[in-house]
Amino acid sequence: MKIFYSSFESSYVPPFRVQGALLNTFFETPKRLHEILKYLENNQRKFELIKVASIGIENVGKVHSQELVMFYSKLQRVLAKGEYVEAVVYPIYKGQKPQDIRYHAGYYCFDSRTVLKKEAIKAALNAGTTSMKAAQELLNSDNMHVFALIRPPGHHAGRNFYGGFSYINNAALAADVLAELGRVAILDIDYFHGNGTQDIFYDTSEVFTISIHRTPEREFPYYWGYINEKGAGKGEGWNLNIPLDGRVDGDKYMKILEKVSRLILKANVKALVVSLGSNIHRGDPQGTFDIETEYFERIGKIIASMGLKTLTVLEGGYNSKVLKEALLAYLEGFHG
Repeated sequence: MKIFYSSFESSYVPPFRVQGALLNTFFETPKRLHEILKYLENNQRKFELIKVASIGIENVGKVHSQELVMFYSKLQRVLAKGEYVEAVVYPIYKGQKPQDIRYHAGYYCFDSRTVLKKEAIKAALNAGTTSMKAAQELLNSDNMHVFALIRPPGHHAGRNFYGGFSYINNAALAADVLAELGRVAILDIDYFHGNGTQDIFYDTSEVFTISIHRTPEREFPYYWGYINEKGAGKGEGWNLNIPLDGRVDGDKYMKILEKVSRLILKANVKALVVSLGSNIHRGDPQGTFDIETEYFERIGKIIASMGLKTLTVLEGGYNSKVLKEALLAYLEGFHG
């Protein structure tokens, strides 16, 4: 099977504070994927690896606002190597922007943990490019499934905002390419709600967005992901949130996923984008679900059973060992 990837780039950031405590662990780093890539390279009879070169930042304007794109573009030019900016003031009523673009972060960022570096923007561009190239492969070939091994994640990046370690929405860019086939579904099975994906497609019926996630009553991003968020205007009824509370084990998750797969087929979609997060695994440091590795194989089988052209993009997952096991189990399930 074909796996598309690109340079993951370095995006080290200094320790940050949460409720006064200094944390030295920054989960979203290139190390997440290095072990997986090494394994894939050593098993090239099974996997065809395709490295993708990055495109210009203007190409992400298909799903993001020109305002956000220009912010990234200008910031890339002014930041020195290793320099970073973070949101420290959030202008709730959108006051006048200061002249120095380094202080604009709070205008677009919705959390305090997602810092911006020249390298981070480049890594996000690489990820967005990779997802688009993988989607084009699906569009122009007989392949029924391709995988985009990318970082940073993208499903928290909205039309005019970023956060949650997400800067550019990879799944949305892929769906935009696949829309040439007709209606596309985006199935988000990351532990956290894909608020950015919801934002981008909230008012259209051309993309059916579904997110299965930990309830925002108790988990990031808190302000999005509720069951009553069903879309607006032409998109009303085309956004489905399934927030989960209490103990979520593999059997419970499979029953939900099987119901969702039937809804996707009833929606007459022509292609599927899966936002896959291994943070639903019981061994992930940021999740609370009780799902074991074997269930990722079953997830792959259920998604494959829909018979749709499918692009899987990697979202979260912050235990490298678990991420590798879950990813390989998912691919095994999908491809038998």
